[in-house]
Amino acid sequence: MIDLDYNPSDQQLTRHTKNTIRQEKNEKCKDIRDELLAKITPESQQPIKGAMEKGAFSWLLALPIKNMS
Repeated sequence: MIDLDYNPSDQQLTRHTKNTIRQEKNEKCKDIRDELLAKITPESQQPIKGAMEKGAFSWLLALPIKNMS
């Protein structure tokens, strides 16, 4: 029979591990994002940075604009 006793330290370890993984993933994504942004022109960076802002509707900004084609 499996022992399913509640152990607060196991829960804390699990939460800490999840948070650590999430933080490492976020940092890696930020590094990749910064690397990619550095490779494009400042004119191209502007709409991309706007789309990345919190609350931006990036799917609306992804529509082709005639003067940027």
